[in-house]
Amino acid sequence: MMNNLPLCISLLTIFCLKLLADEPYSKYIKVYEIKSFDIPTLELPVGSNLYLFSALVEQNIASPNEVNKFLECFIQKFGISELYINFHPHQSETTREIIHKKLTSLCKNLIVIPDNIMIEKLLMSNRLINIYGIGTSLLIYGTYFSKENNVYALSNYFSKVIG
Repeated sequence: MMNNLPLCISLLTIFCLKLLADEPYSKYIKVYEIKSFDIPTLELPVGSNLYLFSALVEQNIASPNEVNKFLECFIQKFGISELYINFHPHQSETTREIIHKKLTSLCKNLIVIPDNIMIEKLLMSNRLINIYGIGTSLLIYGTYFSKENNVYALSNYFSKVIG
């Protein structure tokens, strides 16, 4: 993901410019559509479930055990059997392995999105998907890029559990 930092900044700039392209700023700013990016993406089936992880363990917000308990509640509450997941770039390999092991035991089909996939572009190119996360800014992109997506911010779980 760090290799995509210039593109992330470009996408954020485009996002802000699109907001400014409406009145009263439109007479000052001309927004041009960028046709393509030379970055791989994934096409998710309609109705797919996508979980965008935050680095909760690495930021000392939750222990691995607390994350596992959350994952059990999450999968059970939403009745998910197939799940696409995107690890946060700052999650350690140990945390990733713990999460992978837990979700493999809870889901019939777990698909890990490779680190070279830029999630912002994935969110721009997919519609009618269910997007979940704790507090990542990617949830905002999930809503902004398609009003047809269902976006679930699940941060209240940890505010109740941890305080």
